[in-house]
Amino acid sequence: MSIGQTPPQPLQKPPGYRDPAAPVKPPPPRKATTLPPSLQLQNKNNTFCRNFCCGVSIVAAISLLFLLSALGFFLLWFEPRLPEIHLKSIDFKKFNVATTPDGLTLDAQSVVSVEVKNPNSNLRMEYDRTRIYVNAVKGDTNLGQVTVPGFLQDKNNVTTLKFNTRAEKEILESKVAEELNDGFKNKKLLMNVEIESGIGIKSSGWATGTVEVKVHCGGVSLDQVQEGRAASAAPKCRIKILDWVYLN
Repeated sequence: MSIGQTPPQPLQKPPGYRDPAAPVKPPPPRKATTLPPSLQLQNKNNTFCRNFCCGVSIVAAISLLFLLSALGFFLLWFEPRLPEIHLKSIDFKKFNVATTPDGLTLDAQSVVSVEVKNPNSNLRMEYDRTRIYVNAVKGDTNLGQVTVPGFLQDKNNVTTLKFNTRAEKEILESKVAEELNDGFKNKKLLMNVEIESGIGIKSSGWATGTVEVKVHCGGVSLDQVQEGRAASAAPKCRIKILDWVYLN
């Protein structure tokens, strides 16, 4: 090197250069992530809810299976059947259409005879307080009504019930009054008998309680239900229970 010359400068390393001979430092250990207390509580609540819902579902399924099994056993063992109801007769003791200061009115008294048969050989039938309505089909005129107490019917039993109905001062239109008079005289007056009650079943040591039912004996003429007619011709009645209609 000649005097006065500057010694060469070492080359600078580029940015990001790493010496391959340098020892590799291990990365610092990662810190465990800790959830906030609010999120921890939420996870615990979700787990509890899932376990609770699962437990309730299992209990409900077992209970339903048990109830279905008990119902199947009950139906197979007792073979429960609805009562059979027939309208035997309607005997009018009074039927008077009169002109009053209020207009045309009807006073009527009748004896309604209904036959109730319990076809079950292992079960007794329980009946709640019963309401009976008699009305004419044309004009839907009230011809009498009454409420009677309930009763218990033995198994394989046929019971004939008689109800005294009464209607007083029923206001009539002139056309309806004429139709009622004519229909009553020629025995062609069409009538409905409506019965509202509750029916249940009983056996030794247990009872189901009663369920509301409606019985409809409708569209029968007076000559079909007059006293002394053959019992085999008694019109059948429909029983409506839980929105189903059974025809006896």
